[in-house]
Amino acid sequence: MKPLATLFLFLAVAAIADEREPKGSTTSWSVTTNNNAIVFHFHNNTSGSNWVVNGGPLPIPLPYTYKDADTGIIFCVESDGRHVTAISPDGKILWSKDPFADAHLEHYRTDTPRIVLLDEVDKSDEPHQWIVRAMAQKGISKFICISFNSSQSGCLDFRTGDFTFLGQN
Repeated sequence: MKPLATLFLFLAVAAIADEREPKGSTTSWSVTTNNNAIVFHFHNNTSGSNWVVNGGPLPIPLPYTYKDADTGIIFCVESDGRHVTAISPDGKILWSKDPFADAHLEHYRTDTPRIVLLDEVDKSDEPHQWIVRAMAQKGISKFICISFNSSQSGCLDFRTGDFTFLGQN
């Protein structure tokens, strides 16, 4: 999640807390991370209520590398956050792509789109199995998912690096 989107989420939750909690009370908060996700913790000193809000995944640090355990392929996201290179276990460059430009995506929410998430869909992650099915319909069984700081996202085919746009919010 973009830092600005995270800030807006925090402000929205704080505003809701202000409306729902007793007048004159104060709500304290803290931010932590858990399993690479931002987590907001709130506590109202008068009502004693506590609540937690998931702020989404932490953006990957750039440059970033990810090694696929099954194939040994290493994916490198360059420091510009736009280019991804796949490197075979024996060190050969398989492909290098700029998924944003290659897919002819239009700028959305930012003039400097960059990759902030690169990961595979876990087989036990039921809410995201629609991605597995969508890629299977294209004949792609091995892929890596990426999200941009613009909230646009999609998947890269392991073999070719071709990007499949899956949406934006």
